Amino acid sequence: MSTMVKPLIPLPRKMQESPGHVRIVKYPDSLFEIIADDHSHPVFQTAREKLTTALCGKTSSRSQCAGGYPIFLSIRPDEMVPQVADAYKLNITEEKAEIIGYDAGGALYGVVTLLQLLVCMNGENWHLPLVEIEDWPEFEDRGYFFETRWGSEFLTKKDYFEIIDYCANLKINQLTIGIYGCWNLQYDYRIAEYLYVPLHTHPELQTPSPITYYSAKKGRYVNRKNVLPTMFVEDFFGEVCAYAKTRNIKIKPLFNSLGHNTLIPRMHPDVSAKNTDGSPRNFGFCLTDEKTYDLMFSIYDEIIDKYLTPNGLDGFQIGLDEVRDEHAVDVDHPFEIKSPRCDCHVCKEHTYSKLFTQYIIRLTQHLKSKGMKHVYVYHDMLMNELDVLHDDFKQELIKAGIDDVLVIDYWSYRANKNDLFRGQADRVTNQFRGIMKPWNGYYHWMIPMASLVNIRLMAEIAKKKGFEGIESYAAFEYCYDQNQAYQAELSWNADELESMESFLGRYAARLSWNRQEEARKALDLLYPIMAGGGSVFDTNYYFYCYCRVGLPYPQNYPSTLFQKLIVTENGSRLNNLRKVAKEAGEAAAFFAFDLQGAPNDRIKLAWALTAKHYAVHADELATLLLLHNAFNAGTISEKGLLTSIGRLKEQRHDLIAFAECARMEATQYTYIRNMSLCYQLLADLERYLEDCINKNVRAKFDLTDLSHVTCKEFDLLR
Repeated sequence: MSTMVKPLIPLPRKMQESPGHVRIVKYPDSLFEIIADDHSHPVFQTAREKLTTALCGKTSSRSQCAGGYPIFLSIRPDEMVPQVADAYKLNITEEKAEIIGYDAGGALYGVVTLLQLLVCMNGENWHLPLVEIEDWPEFEDRGYFFETRWGSEFLTKKDYFEIIDYCANLKINQLTIGIYGCWNLQYDYRIAEYLYVPLHTHPELQTPSPITYYSAKKGRYVNRKNVLPTMFVEDFFGEVCAYAKTRNIKIKPLFNSLGHNTLIPRMHPDVSAKNTDGSPRNFGFCLTDEKTYDLMFSIYDEIIDKYLTPNGLDGFQIGLDEVRDEHAVDVDHPFEIKSPRCDCHVCKEHTYSKLFTQYIIRLTQHLKSKGMKHVYVYHDMLMNELDVLHDDFKQELIKAGIDDVLVIDYWSYRANKNDLFRGQADRVTNQFRGIMKPWNGYYHWMIPMASLVNIRLMAEIAKKKGFEGIESYAAFEYCYDQNQAYQAELSWNADELESMESFLGRYAARLSWNRQEEARKALDLLYPIMAGGGSVFDTNYYFYCYCRVGLPYPQNYPSTLFQKLIVTENGSRLNNLRKVAKEAGEAAAFFAFDLQGAPNDRIKLAWALTAKHYAVHADELATLLLLHNAFNAGTISEKGLLTSIGRLKEQRHDLIAFAECARMEATQYTYIRNMSLCYQLLADLERYLEDCINKNVRAKFDLTDLSHVTCKEFDLLR
């Protein structure tokens, strides 16, 4: 690309540059006019408004000026080659700019590309490069999935609208929003259950949860009880669906129908799986009881009738992943293994494969009768556990009249080709309708990760198999912008599968147009750390918050971690931690400096916070390991310990304060909650050492056993 053409993400399929550029705006006078076709389509109107608002917003001037530089916006499908949905042409000359969409979606994406190309010169002059673009998507379905997990329950309507606009700017056209999902016992001695829409037919189904974390901004702990999801309280899912439609985005809900489903069988024991004596297990479903189907149909009907049908939506995700024996699904008996498979005498007459596939068929038939044309089900049970993705199952779908609507949703987290789908990637089949679900951003309540390799590998399979699309597995946060942008790129332009380097260069330039080389250096420092290296990721509290058989609950974090680092690994990770602290710190310094010109930039704030988090966390662990060794070797005193602990505490406090400014409010509490544990430990150590010094007694500083140090607040967080 020339120096005048700003990096585009996704990269257009065809682009021809010409020398020179055209000035379209000079502050404060408007020197442009928008000439748009008279289309009433809401997406076309969004395209027009987006173009007008963007240009006027930069100049505070009128959108039209007779005789100014003309920008034409139109829909002319006959001029498109190929003639596919969302295709567009963009031609910028010295005389005019012309955006032609195959349809309203194409017009919108042409506007998105033009706005990406805008370059500011001298702080006031706006220029466009001379360029001709022909562009169309690789996949019909280009989507993100927002999981029901730690923080997403507090997304506001405004948050969703902003996220939808963010996705539209990446040419994403599908969003799957999890509205019901459950997770085993973790924090707060409770099962994590999330229901995001009120069900008037089942008002008993609610999922209040507590919020506990240390607020550096307030200088105290925040403790709230029985907080319901924001969408549930305000009931705005329908408005989200309607708003997304105007951005060329279809919404489909995920409502887990088995697996990640503890609330419904617990609240409705009559439909739960049964023990051999007929008593309810309060887990799983009885798949031969018509009451099970009546209950699920009534729930699905309400969601469809209230939210989907009024907005012309026709997609539904029914989940059905990880339907397996579990412990930690009963608060009173957390170590007891429970099976979701019913042992009643009727169910015992059938194989579980038969019961499971018939359950899918029954649900899908019902959803199709309600107007759903795309019913998504996860692959893992069908492919790995039950091994039914063969011709017999295909014939069952045909016989049931649903082979045209059922879509297999393949997911995998792995970044190694041989590990995808439990090492069985060769079994992924295009015998059925299918999409790929890469893992592009999930643990936002911990430390963000990079998953570019997984995204590329999954996109390769989607293209090879001729699948309908790529939809991420994610829990949305701006800290995953790079992952999200890469998935958007490959779902639009799979020609870039072989050139991750091209994307990384363009992403750095997009992140910081005026300091591209420095941005790329900072990102290159962070990438190996965020991709799972650097010996940091597995040290986070989240991995120690689960209820695990054979371990106490809650686990004795961080003592169990330090037992591993000091005893099991014999301190071998120390040098790596120090390296991460240094390199992440260098990256953090760049982003902190770069933010000075854009203090409210969500993406730059997210990167600055991510880099600082890695630097602080690694430095904290490395320093504590060094202090542990020094004190027990007699080379540092209690006063020396106190000074170092005080520095770490202040550093962690500043990190929390920054998180409260940089993060979306919705995702702050779980993110800061995990950091609060580290802060409180340092505060407890500081208090303990001060007490030892005041009493003139020898301190016990053994990181593998901190039971004599921690206070009530620490134990509550843990």
